[in-house]
Amino acid sequence: MNNGPSVIVKKSGFLAAVAKGIFGTIITVVLCATALGLYGIRMCDHNMDMIRQVVTKIVPEVLDNVPDIIAAMPPLIADALNDRRAPEYRPEITIETRMAHRNGRQVAVLELHNDGDQTVSLLTLHVAFENNEGVPVWSDVLLAASPIGCDEEVPGLLMPGATRKLTCGWLHHHGDVEAVTADITDLRVWNGSEVESASESVHEPALPAVDGEDSAA
Repeated sequence: MNNGPSVIVKKSGFLAAVAKGIFGTIITVVLCATALGLYGIRMCDHNMDMIRQVVTKIVPEVLDNVPDIIAAMPPLIADALNDRRAPEYRPEITIETRMAHRNGRQVAVLELHNDGDQTVSLLTLHVAFENNEGVPVWSDVLLAASPIGCDEEVPGLLMPGATRKLTCGWLHHHGDVEAVTADITDLRVWNGSEVESASESVHEPALPAVDGEDSAA
């Protein structure tokens, strides 16, 4: 009779093996990512002086070359970027707000008037929805004008004398809304077609003269 210790082998099922493999992989990935992150931090710390010198050298050069970079862009992009921030133009923009219903839901209607002689290339609005006590229950930022128009969220330029109507909704679970207010957060106006693309300044090479024309001359 064998009186030695008995060995009990527990066989794990297929799902247990899959779970162990998945968790083992996750743990390995986390450990590797942590090691790489620590190594990257250490390398950045050791080379911080060199990184600072490179940044302080490259950034001023890039800023100095911004006009040349813009001029080298295609006319469509260069023309759209030819604008400036103009907070002094704010009195020329009139904003009217009111509440309305659309598809059974209450929405805010914003009517913008450009009463000046400048083309607005960028106009952003901070829209606040208030309850009957004048307390804001929801707010949003709305793009009212953009350098290039492509859809209802990117409406394009606001021309001189133009009127534009926009709608804005809110999450109704925040409460009932009785009024809406809107204020301008950023305003840029277009400078006009002053930036020319570098491709337009390239002249075609002159054609060589024909021998017959030289002799006739």
